[in-house]
Amino acid sequence: MSFRIIQCFHQVRKLLTKPIHLCEPKNVGFYRLLDAGFSSGRQGQSDSQSSAGKRRDPSFSTALTVKDQIFDDIPLENRNKETFTKAIGLFLKMNPRLQGHTEFIYAALKRMREFGVHKDLEVYKRLLEVFPKGKMIPKNFIQVEGMHYPKQQQCCIDVLDEIEWNRVYPDKELYMIVKNAFGEWTHAMRKMKRMLYWMPKLKNADPYPMPRPLPLSALELAKAAMKRICRDPSNNVSLFYTEAISEEVEKTWIVSGQSPIQQELLEKHPLENALFVDGPYRVWMMDRALFYFTLVSDRNESKRFNDFQPEVVLTGQEWANWKTKYNSETSDYQQALSLIPTIHEQSDGTVMAIAITGNSSKDSLVCWIKFLEKCNRTLALVPVVFRLRHATSEVTLQREPPTALNSQVKE
Repeated sequence: MSFRIIQCFHQVRKLLTKPIHLCEPKNVGFYRLLDAGFSSGRQGQSDSQSSAGKRRDPSFSTALTVKDQIFDDIPLENRNKETFTKAIGLFLKMNPRLQGHTEFIYAALKRMREFGVHKDLEVYKRLLEVFPKGKMIPKNFIQVEGMHYPKQQQCCIDVLDEIEWNRVYPDKELYMIVKNAFGEWTHAMRKMKRMLYWMPKLKNADPYPMPRPLPLSALELAKAAMKRICRDPSNNVSLFYTEAISEEVEKTWIVSGQSPIQQELLEKHPLENALFVDGPYRVWMMDRALFYFTLVSDRNESKRFNDFQPEVVLTGQEWANWKTKYNSETSDYQQALSLIPTIHEQSDGTVMAIAITGNSSKDSLVCWIKFLEKCNRTLALVPVVFRLRHATSEVTLQREPPTALNSQVKE
């Protein structure tokens, strides 16, 4: 090493003492020798520093660390919130310098649904606490606009997007965790502020709020869905089992909804006109779907439903779409004498009752009709026609393909 430096020094001395007009570019290898000498010196210095670093840090390893391995080692039957938080704590304990924390957060983010913690706010807080505190806070406006630590900020934004997608509502503690990691005026903090502003507004804007959290039982979920479907405040939700009606039918539960007004409409229904059991129709409870069935009759022609003109005669002028006393075929006196339909009497039919069954089978619907006959004596004298379509399950998830309503049964 010292010999090469001395040789390079003599070559430079000869070059500087020789006149410029006598210099010939024949000694091209000199520059390569000069660069090789300094590069070898830098390489030797870096090698010595890296070897010293290995000696100082006993946990240093050149092997490739797979971040998913922490979660892969957990058995499938033990994957829950407790083991997920223990995996995060194990990473923090084994890696006090937080090297590769961004890769670990991405690895944990894609495993949250497997552990069933994708709707748990406390787990998201625990995951965002992996970011180092104070190190990534920008010091000037150039760092703010230039997205200081872009990879880490984008990782935080992806975690917040997952929180928003799973309808998990943030709180003040989550706000402070992001602020301590990235500062007040950053792209990640901008995302956090927008979530704190809009998500509570949208949560409280629904006039028919969802139960939070959603019940895990399919029966309890059906009760909540029935209360949400039936708009009549006087609606009565009943629960019974098929074995109470018939022992030959497969055992399952049935949730029925009927109001006193619907019972009166059913009592006044003409005996010669048939009733229809239609369905299944899909109702969504957040990311879970259920199938319900309706007992309906034909449209009541004695009621007036023509508040608007049909779509086939609509024009581009909005004022012409409304029915007024100047363009209506019905006079004011006729409108005053006409009967106003109830909330259950729609333009396409009258809804007499609604039901959600455990297996969405025809046998369970027959038991439902027999159950309604106990409270509606007229129903036993009226013919009932089943107009059903196949439903493979009573509860589905949002990510599954909608294969439940593919085929139709002819009755």
